[in-house]
Amino acid sequence: MIDGRVVVHIAGIHSIGSLGAAQHLADNIAALFKKVGETQFSAIISCNYEDMRVTGTDMVAGPFTW
Repeated sequence: MIDGRVVVHIAGIHSIGSLGAAQHLADNIAALFKKVGETQFSAIISCNYEDMRVTGTDMVAGPFTW
């Protein structure tokens, strides 16, 4: 949290990558919160897609708290 707000920065190399990262966070938010709580963190998320639809995601590095 920053100043009482939840701030999420998502930066994909391509727009479909950003969508995959957002999907991964949405699908795994409870487990992620259990690991990092309210601590700021970064991670690298990989996604697979077909016809511009995300078919799978994986956190390949992290979460790294800071």
